[in-house]
Amino acid sequence: MNLIKVLLAPILFSIVLGCGNAQDQNESTNLSAEIGNATDVEETDSNIVVQDTLKEAVSQTKKFLYNSRLDPETVEYKTMKSDEIKGLENYNCGEDVVRYLPFPQKGDVKLFLIPQDCGDFPYRYMLVTVKNNAVISGLYAEGEWYEPENYSEIEYTSFTIDEDYNIAVKTQFLKQTDIVHYYIDEKGAIEKRNN
Repeated sequence: MNLIKVLLAPILFSIVLGCGNAQDQNESTNLSAEIGNATDVEETDSNIVVQDTLKEAVSQTKKFLYNSRLDPETVEYKTMKSDEIKGLENYNCGEDVVRYLPFPQKGDVKLFLIPQDCGDFPYRYMLVTVKNNAVISGLYAEGEWYEPENYSEIEYTSFTIDEDYNIAVKTQFLKQTDIVHYYIDEKGAIEKRNN
């Protein structure tokens, strides 16, 4: 019976994926747990390979354009002149050149991650959208914040963007974690989701 579960799990998984993407990561995690239970069998080499393949397939159900944190010491930026895009001077830290990391465009909307390391905090990034050669919106998406003279209570912010341009910004402060979800509308603005 366990061998049948192992053989049927990839087929069932393919059928589930064919019916549509999981609505969120929790559903994907639940699916992973169900498949994991269906493949709990004796540890043989072939069973381990099947289980590893299923875990990889589950992790691929939602692809991310960005799902990490930058190391400001090693990141390699692209540059452009501040006056190339209207409104970009608001993110240039007073320089003639803006450093940035590009993301794949969403239609005619460009996305840039721009360091804001010219202020009190050396590790802060704004996610900026550009349409028709003008900045449409900016969102603080990654970095650290703390009260001056109090480094023991640091607020950490990070974000993800999935392949559908859903943005999740996670802020951790002390023992509390808040996640706010955003999307990019047809005008190119980053808007907060209401759900």
